[in-house]
Amino acid sequence: MSTKHNNEFSLSLLRNKVLIVGSGKSATDIKSWDLAGWSLLTINHAHSIRPDWEFAGYSPDMPKDRRPIKSSNHQYLFSAMSGPIATFESLSANDQRSYNNALSRWNRPIDTMFFAASYWALIHLKPSIIGYMGCDMNYTIQNDATHFYGMGLDTGNDKQPDPLKYFENKQMSLGSCLADLAIDAESVGCTLVNFSTEETKLPYAKLRWMNQS
Repeated sequence: MSTKHNNEFSLSLLRNKVLIVGSGKSATDIKSWDLAGWSLLTINHAHSIRPDWEFAGYSPDMPKDRRPIKSSNHQYLFSAMSGPIATFESLSANDQRSYNNALSRWNRPIDTMFFAASYWALIHLKPSIIGYMGCDMNYTIQNDATHFYGMGLDTGNDKQPDPLKYFENKQMSLGSCLADLAIDAESVGCTLVNFSTEETKLPYAKLRWMNQS
């Protein structure tokens, strides 16, 4: 259903189902998916999987030559900045304040792309469903790869990717934050599901993707 969001951030194809795709090994499965009825939001390298994304987010330290580039006026870029802010290029000052206020109310950590994208989608796209693919935070090395594009660029000498290091350094429970995200989503009428077939840290219901609108 077409929806006007606001004067500065309007999408003629805005939908109330959002698919958030990360860089996990299963992410490339979406190449053959019929995404009619879904808004596609990619995280970091996932923009390269298919060109019809509507939102593409990347971390500030992502190499510039690997960042997404818009090919349509219906595409939007965002970068997760340090601190509790995800800055979207077409977001008005009022909307940015609204986003930050909502995060303050929930008092959640979003210093990783997964949480930044999830909370921004909840607040601004107001979906009834958020589905995840390739967001399992499963960094087991298989065929010399931790991600669909190879070894993760954020994996340092300790072999631990940034998302896991973040929660360890903050002495926070990733599982608790994932559970809080589901509670926050439910409070605004949104259900979280996972379409991945991989082992996962996400505690959300696993569903099989069906090519249907």
